[in-house]
Amino acid sequence: MFPTKQWMAIAVGGVISALLYALVTYGSIGGVLLAYFCQLPLFIIGLSMGTTASVIAGSIAAAGVIAVSGVLGAFIFLLVNAAPVVLLVRQGLLSRSDAHGNIEWYPPGLLTVGATLYGIGLLFAAWLWLSVSTIGFEESVHAYLAEVTSSILDGQTPEMQEKVIDNVVLVLPGTVALSWLVMLVVNGALGQGLVLRFKRNMRPNPDFAMLELPNWLSVLGAALLIGSIILPGSFGYFAKNAAFIMALPFFLVGLSVIHVAARRISAGMLLLILFYLLMLLFGWPAIFVAFFGLIEQRAGFRQKWASASKEE
Repeated sequence: MFPTKQWMAIAVGGVISALLYALVTYGSIGGVLLAYFCQLPLFIIGLSMGTTASVIAGSIAAAGVIAVSGVLGAFIFLLVNAAPVVLLVRQGLLSRSDAHGNIEWYPPGLLTVGATLYGIGLLFAAWLWLSVSTIGFEESVHAYLAEVTSSILDGQTPEMQEKVIDNVVLVLPGTVALSWLVMLVVNGALGQGLVLRFKRNMRPNPDFAMLELPNWLSVLGAALLIGSIILPGSFGYFAKNAAFIMALPFFLVGLSVIHVAARRISAGMLLLILFYLLMLLFGWPAIFVAFFGLIEQRAGFRQKWASASKEE
């Protein structure tokens, strides 16, 4: 199936992925940050050798995780890390020929949508499991947060502690899922960039500047947003956090619009740097970027600018 050198590379990729994932057990901030990159070796293997290689590397990594976290830890690793990588690699390497014989690769917009829906699927599974087997999804999140922050909030009045916890609980599941989704996208982009750099890529680099989303995604996002307002109890809580996750694809489209616009002006790079610094420092500009991405779905600024450039 694979030459000896590729088998060795697959095994090494799986082992490195397991080691990175295991760092989270040490509890240090550095270990947690490095654990976020446990998907990267699997992406590198898959995007350079194919879907089967990513499946084997993910299985090797899961076997390594068993030694540290047991069978349950390995199952979580497969569900949260290996499986989405395999699915994205499989879809990302799909291609077809158009009427003129040109190769069309699976669009990055649909890859982003697939990753987002997978994240919402994980959130739904957690919501369903906790709603059926425990006191409820939101209540379970509240109890967990109260336990882990008890030492941090020690010294505050009970009313203040409860207020802080209530505010964080509102979108905590969505925030956790969103951070996972961001790192999935980052790891995928880094993996493709690395295999391209070393000329091991199986597909060309996607044009993220022209990232496009299907129109039905806006409808789904609006439905979740409305559901978060009108649905009662646990249903509304799930819809609110799912809508939070759904913001990422539109945020990425908004970023692509900003990048395309920056190319059209002389000081574009400087403005981009200032914009990213502002977003990192304050965070709130990300909301406007996502909203701008939603508008782009209908307005099509990038296509209009591209047409204007051709006419010039």
